[in-house]
Parts: sequence; C-alpha cells; structure tokens
Amino acid sequence: MSQLLRIVVFAPMLCCPIAAQQGAIELFVGETLFKGGTRVSATFLHEEGGALLSGVGSVPNPSRLERSREVLVLGITHGLRRGTDLTLLAPFVRTDATFLSGVSSTETDQSEPGDISLTVRQRVHHELWERSAWATSILGGVQLPTGSDDERQGGVLLPPALQAGSGSFDPFVGLASTLELDRVRIDGSLFYLRPTEGAQDYEGGGVFSASLTAGYRALMTRYPGPTVGVKGGLRYRHEGRARIDGASLGSSGREELSLQLGVTLHPSPGWDIVTTLEVPVYEDVNGSQLGVDYRLLLGVGWRF
Repeated sequence: MSQLLRIVVFAPMLCCPIAAQQGAIELFVGETLFKGGTRVSATFLHEEGGALLSGVGSVPNPSRLERSREVLVLGITHGLRRGTDLTLLAPFVRTDATFLSGVSSTETDQSEPGDISLTVRQRVHHELWERSAWATSILGGVQLPTGSDDERQGGVLLPPALQAGSGSFDPFVGLASTLELDRVRIDGSLFYLRPTEGAQDYEGGGVFSASLTAGYRALMTRYPGPTVGVKGGLRYRHEGRARIDGASLGSSGREELSLQLGVTLHPSPGWDIVTTLEVPVYEDVNGSQLGVDYRLLLGVGWRF
C-alpha cells in the first residue's frame, strides 16, 4: 500500500495530538523561575475520543473507531539568570486505538517514548504593586524527533497519527502574561507550532492556540501554610491540514474551543499540585475525524 493511500485509509483517526508542552507545570505563565532555581515535575495527561465527526456534527461510526491517549511528561525547569529559564520535557506516550485497516477495523495498543521538547522563556515585562504583580514573557523552542515513529501492527507500519514520535524538528514560539491582583490571578497565552516533514513523508498542520483563564485563591493560610486555588477559562485551538508527499489530506485540520476547569494546591511553598479538566464545547473538523470527549491533566512539581 502506498504511503498516501495508507494515510488516506487511516485518515479518520487523525485528531489533535497531545504535545509535551501541554504537560508542563507553570510554563505558559508570565513569570519565570528564579535565578538558580530548579523545578522538577511529573504530569499525567489522558485524552479520550470516540465520536466520529464531519464538520461540526457527528456521523455514524459503524466500525466503532476510537482512540484514547495517555502521556506521562517528565519535566525540569532551571532559572538560567534573572528573567530567563530553560525547560526540558520528556513524554512517554501510550495509545489505545481502533482504526481502519483496509475495509476492516484493527486494534492497537502502543507504549513508546515521545518527542522531547526544549523551551527558553524570557521575561520582557514586570511590574509590582502592593499585593499585586504583572509579568509577561516570550517563549521559543523546538520539539526534537526523539520519539518512536516506526511502530507496526501485524507487520504493517502504523500511520503518523498513532505513532508516539513525529520524526521531525518542530519549532514553536509563544507569549504568556500573568496578572495577579491579591487573590485573583489571570493568565493569558498564545502559542504557535510549525511542524516540518518527518517520518513517512508526513507533515502535520501548523498549530495555533490561545487561552485565557481566571483563578481565585479560595484558601490562604499564614506562610508557609497551604493555599488552594480554583480556576476556569477557555482555550481556542486551530490545526491546519496535514500533508503527505506534498499533497494535502482531506480528513485533517480542525478548530476547537474548550472549557477548562482546574484546582491548584500548594501544600508548602516549594510544591505545586495541579489538576485540570478540559472539555471541548465546539469542534469543526475537515473531512471525517474522531472528536475529543475530554482531556484530563494531573501534575505535581517541586521547586528548590
């Protein structure tokens, strides 16, 4: 089966990938880590998808195509100097899917290392007031082709959408801003990733996302006692059409608007425990693709 034909056959499986950056703790915020400081983190992400979509509506799914993906992201951030830090993220990906292979459906369950991500963050704006602060940073980096991209099922090479790695160098840039007003915190971010051609002559579509969340410290105790915050917000994501051998794939590319709800716990000054639930409230896909039911993030970080 030719590369293009195989990708077209598997096209209904193409849906939003989980990038390592989604598993970072406090990466898309305006403030950087203090000089000489280090944060280590471990984050678990779970994405579930089962409904087959065409445009903005669901369509019959007689082959019962579905996909769930779990990612464990290990991260380390280090403050290089005042206002500058470096983050390394290493994901391990497990994909459980039912996909089309010819005219029949096939199941696969793969667990492999994903693409490592390197991010440099530079603070460009910082203001302090009484019990308040505002900081803005720019981000830049690259996803490296360290993940597995040659997994097979029954001797047949799996399509890029089901591989843990992309086989490509994918640069990205971002902007993040954080405004803290006593117990209220507002975070806004912009992010763009431009995939290049990787394994199987496949080139993913460019990804743009924008998010805005508002949080409130519901519990504050005297230092160094615990604090608990709740947050909610929206995230918009646009993914362009993918290409194979230079040809555009019809069942690729999508727009998504998601609702985010989360809780953050700081049991002591150096510890961060976060949980976030993300539920799409609007999806518009090209061709036929699996939708996303929800994404769940659970993470813990330690600063020292």
